Amino acid sequence: MELKFRAWHIERKQYYGVYSINFLEGFITLMDYEENQLYDSLLEYTIIEQYTGLKDKNGKEIYVGDIVKGEIGFYKNFCGMVTENLHLYNEEKYLVPLCNFKELEKIGSMHENEELLD
Repeated sequence: MELKFRAWHIERKQYYGVYSINFLEGFITLMDYEENQLYDSLLEYTIIEQYTGLKDKNGKEIYVGDIVKGEIGFYKNFCGMVTENLHLYNEEKYLVPLCNFKELEKIGSMHENEELLD
């Protein structure tokens, strides 16, 4: 599995790629792919999310914190947020392993589309 991260910048309300992290100094270097620019930020202003190694049915990478929907059993559109332990968690407090789904589709993230979890 590829070790990859992204970061949500709390003040800018935007996702960035993670170029490097310096835990000792408390800062992170972020990559803005649209502007092809690097930015330094304090770690306290970011939420780091790890790539799960999975892609959805459209080839989009799935990260911890993403909101996905999929088919499992008789549920055709089971929707929830991806957790650190590769489960899907939803508003009914169900925790279902991602490996149990036939097909997943990424529909948002917990930071950009929180309303999808309601």
